[in-house]
Amino acid sequence: MSRKYAYLRLALIGGCLVAIGCEKAQQAAPIPSPTATTSTSILPLVAHPEYTHWSQFPVGSYVIRHKEVTNKNGTVYVTTRVKLNELTSDRVVVEQQVTVVRPDVTQENEPQLLSYPAQFRLPETVQIEQFSLPSLKAKLAGQESIVIAGQEILADVFEWQEVNEAGPMQVKLWWSSSVPGKLLKEATLIERDGDTSSEEVTEIVIAKVADN
Repeated sequence: MSRKYAYLRLALIGGCLVAIGCEKAQQAAPIPSPTATTSTSILPLVAHPEYTHWSQFPVGSYVIRHKEVTNKNGTVYVTTRVKLNELTSDRVVVEQQVTVVRPDVTQENEPQLLSYPAQFRLPETVQIEQFSLPSLKAKLAGQESIVIAGQEILADVFEWQEVNEAGPMQVKLWWSSSVPGKLLKEATLIERDGDTSSEEVTEIVIAKVADN
């Protein structure tokens, strides 16, 4: 795989959605498995952070994000729609659809469904506080009021450094639990080559609650 597309793949992953129990987690640390000597029946049962987040919105709520990934070979544009498809007392199901526009081709990927249970057993090597961060390396830099999709939103601002095959990468991210998916805005810079990516929510739709 060329470095260009390796970088794009990393940039696509960089949405930083923390997702426990879901194999499509975005830049989330993997959840360690309990040791062989530990019975899962005695592990604490805790609320799944993604269920807690998404369950505050009506089914049908969604955001659209636009991302630009730029390097010496040009710019790739990525559009992501993240939508709440299902909400029950046991789980939420989130649909994510990604469209990638390269100079020579547009690729519209099939939607993926991500399911999060209402509760899960917390491995003994993990603390639930870890999942209040977009990345285990993320440091809260403060709060900032920003305008996203025409709305003024108070965001938590995180900064940290990742390292990949292209070298150190600086990451800055704006987060708010008041918006589906939490991610409002993200900017990355690969120091060695000057490659950049930027992503921002451009549309926020909170569905109306259906009348009974």
